[in-house]
Amino acid sequence: MGRPQWARSRRAGALAAVGKKKKKIEDMSLRDLAKFGHYEALVDRLDNPPPAANAAEQVGAIDPDLLSRMQGALEKMGSTLEAWLDPRRVDYLELFEAAVSDFRSVRRRPGHQQILELCIERGMDGGSSVGWIPGPALCFAAGHANVAAVEKLLATDVVKSPWILASIGDVDGLRALGAGVVSMRDASGQTLLSYVAGSGLGRVDARYRQPLVDSCALLLDAGVDPDHEVVHRLPLSAMFSCGASGGLVEIMEMLVSRGDPTTERCCLSLEFCFEPHQRSGPPFADCAAAIVAGGFDLSSIRPSQGRTLLHGSSNRGTAVAVTWLLASGADPNALDVEGCTPLHRAAERNMSARVSRMLVEAGADASRRNHAGQTAADVARKRKKAKVLAYLSALP
Repeated sequence: MGRPQWARSRRAGALAAVGKKKKKIEDMSLRDLAKFGHYEALVDRLDNPPPAANAAEQVGAIDPDLLSRMQGALEKMGSTLEAWLDPRRVDYLELFEAAVSDFRSVRRRPGHQQILELCIERGMDGGSSVGWIPGPALCFAAGHANVAAVEKLLATDVVKSPWILASIGDVDGLRALGAGVVSMRDASGQTLLSYVAGSGLGRVDARYRQPLVDSCALLLDAGVDPDHEVVHRLPLSAMFSCGASGGLVEIMEMLVSRGDPTTERCCLSLEFCFEPHQRSGPPFADCAAAIVAGGFDLSSIRPSQGRTLLHGSSNRGTAVAVTWLLASGADPNALDVEGCTPLHRAAERNMSARVSRMLVEAGADASRRNHAGQTAADVARKRKKAKVLAYLSALP
């Protein structure tokens, strides 16, 4: 049967990463050792730290403006720049975050799980904040569907905050919080609903699936707003969390049916169902279908980008997303604000003709010109995309 399409896409990403100069293990930082799962090398470095470097020389090499900001931030955390630059410094939260993150281009090793256990055994607090969207380490592990790490942390004396209760689907614990669940916000401004929707535990372990679904229903019935959104690098919402990491179709259906999602939120959630930044494995096609079933029109122009989802996925060359969008009724000849079709956008960036071929076979008109008077072949020629140009030039 061959490798599934999502697996082939992941392998392509990994091969692209290999094309860059690889660091030798001995030259890696502690964080990189954790990220790539090099357990033995990490333990050796932790147990045999290098001598402290000349802090004055290191400080002198830092841009003055950056240096000032770093010092201010470290003072707020009760630390100093010298301590932070010390190679013997160990931040187990940072190592945990790097090891638990499910990067698509990084092959998972047994060492990743060993590193997580090491961090926990050496006293890391599962309630402390990590991640690009700050939240408890245990919740971060739940978002990456790491059941073993979550349960090891639960066996410690970690305080079960409302955010942790939501991430593990503790219905009774959430119910005991009463009406207060409606107004609760984390450091980024997110609600408990985002933690329930973003937990990946239910998609890999049946024990957590129904409790998470029930927790979602409980919070919605209590009055937590399914449309609550806060901007933290990206517009964050419960729908986005479900599409990016949670992946439970029952939860996505509730969020769509009981909310009034905007076009932008639907587009972002759909994009992350197929193109997550930090999640390997198959796409969340059932969650994507739930968004469309809820009334979202795939021909809608995404306000922040001036184009449809098919334009975006074609431009990025994400074949699995393009396949699903076309099968779900996306128009291969839709026009964006610049009069470009998805084929134009594929020709801009794709090194391979694969997506262009998919679009043409689905009915894309290769002779269509954009507002600048260019065909897709003209775009490929200008952008020096030889394989795309060769394919388009050979069309009758």
